[in-house]
Amino acid sequence: MDSSISYDPELRVREVGARIVISSRAYELRQASTASFSDSSAFSQDSQASALLDGDKSSAAATVSSPAGATIQIRCGSMYYSDGVGICLLSSGELPIGISVGFIYSDGQKTVVADLSGYSSVSELQDGVIFVKKPDRSLEPTGFDIHISGSGAVISEILLSTTPEEGIVFEAGDISSLSIWEGADITGLTLSSRKLEVILPSVCAPRIKGSVFGSLVSAWISVNGSYYHAGDFYVDSFSNEGSISRLKASDQVTRMARYETGLYVNSPVSLSLLLENPTGAVAGLSFMSNSYSLGALVQPRMLEGIDTQKRCVLKLAQAARLSSCWVDRKGRVNIISLVNRFLTEGSTASLTVTHNQITGIVSDSYTPAYTMARLYEKSTSSSALSASGVYRPGEYAQSLINDFTASSENKTISDNLLLGMNLRHRLKIETRFDPRLEIGDIIELERLEDRSRHESFIFVGQSIVLKDGRLSSVIELVGE
Repeated sequence: MDSSISYDPELRVREVGARIVISSRAYELRQASTASFSDSSAFSQDSQASALLDGDKSSAAATVSSPAGATIQIRCGSMYYSDGVGICLLSSGELPIGISVGFIYSDGQKTVVADLSGYSSVSELQDGVIFVKKPDRSLEPTGFDIHISGSGAVISEILLSTTPEEGIVFEAGDISSLSIWEGADITGLTLSSRKLEVILPSVCAPRIKGSVFGSLVSAWISVNGSYYHAGDFYVDSFSNEGSISRLKASDQVTRMARYETGLYVNSPVSLSLLLENPTGAVAGLSFMSNSYSLGALVQPRMLEGIDTQKRCVLKLAQAARLSSCWVDRKGRVNIISLVNRFLTEGSTASLTVTHNQITGIVSDSYTPAYTMARLYEKSTSSSALSASGVYRPGEYAQSLINDFTASSENKTISDNLLLGMNLRHRLKIETRFDPRLEIGDIIELERLEDRSRHESFIFVGQSIVLKDGRLSSVIELVGE
C-alpha cells in the first residue's frame, strides 16, 4: 500500500477525471547516446560530432566537405524505442545527393534510404528535417550509421525523438475514456506489461504532430479535484478512427522485450549484490525487492547466448526463490516472492476492502490442484534439477526451465512453484477505485454475503476504467 497517499475509499465521489501528459524523450535519448564521425577528414575542421546531440537545431554542428560524402555514427547507450531518426539541415548548406541510414541490430545492419525526390533545396523541407523511419522489426536498434552523399550539407542536429519537447497535455474535458491494466503472476512464470488505452475525440488529434511512438506518457486520475499518479507508459500507437482517436501505451516491459542483451556470472552471487553492481540485462533499470528475494543466490549462465532483457530479468526473478516480477507505477522493476509474502504475512492485511466499496463480483473460482513441480536447466534436459511433490497419472504438474539458478536454491524454487500453483482461489471484484492499492498488498475482504466473514487475499492486479463520468476498478485477488 502506498502510505504516502491520503485517501478515503468510502468518501462520496462527486467528480472524476483524468490527465494525460505526453512528453518528449529527446533529452533522455540524447544523454544516453554518442555521436562520432567515421572519418573526420570528410567534414570541415570546425565540425563537432558532440554538437549533433546538444538539442540546438539553429547552429551548424557538422559540414560535409568531401565530394564522396561522409558518415555520422550514432550509438545508443540505452533502449532506443523511437520511430526513427531525423537529420536537421540548415538552409545555408546544400541539399544532399542522398541520405541513407543503416540501423544496427544484433543480427546485422538494415539500411533505409531517405526519399529526397521532389526537393531541390533544403528550404523546401518541412522545418529542414529529413526523417527516416526505422525498419518494422521486433527488436530495437543499438545504433545507426547515417551516410550523407555529396558535399556541402550543413547538419545542425540529429533528432532521436520527434515529439515536441514542451510536451502535449490532455485534460479531463479532452478524454472520452481511459483504461489501465496492471498485474503480476503470483507463480512467477510470466512478466506482463502495464497497459494504457485512451480514447480522445478526433478534434484533439491535430495537437499530436508527427510521430509520438516511444514517447513517455504520464497518466493521472482525479477524484473530487485531487490527482493521483496512475503510472508512466510509453506510446505504442496513435491512430485516428473516424470520430475518435486512440492512444495505446505500455510500460517499459514492452521496451525490454525489444532489447537484446545478456547476463553471466562465474559463481553464485546474492541477488542483492548483483543489483548493486548492475551489468548486462540489469543495467539501466531501477529495482525494488525485499530481504527474502535479495538474499537468494543466483547464477545467470546464459546457456542460450543473448536474449531479450525481458526474458533475462524474468529468469533472474525466478532464480531468486521464484519471485514474481512486475514494473510498478513509478517505473521500478519489482522482484518479490508474492507466494512467500502471502504465506508469511497473510494474516497481516495492508488494508480492508469493505462491502461499501464493492459494487459486484465479476468471477469467483478455483484453479486445479497441482501435485508436482519440477525445475529444469534447459528444455533438452532429461532429468530435473529439483522436484517437489509426487506426481500420479491424470494429475497436474508444472515445470520451469531456468539457467539462472544456483544449485543451493533449486529445492526452494520448486517448492515455491508448487505452493504458488496451489494458491487456487481466484477472485475478481468490481470496486470503487482506490489509488493506495499496490500489487503485492495483503487485502482483508469483507464478503458481501456475510459481512462478519473476512478473508485474506493478495492483490495481484486490476483493470481501471474511466468512462461516461464513472470510475471503477476490477481488482484481481489470489487466496488459498
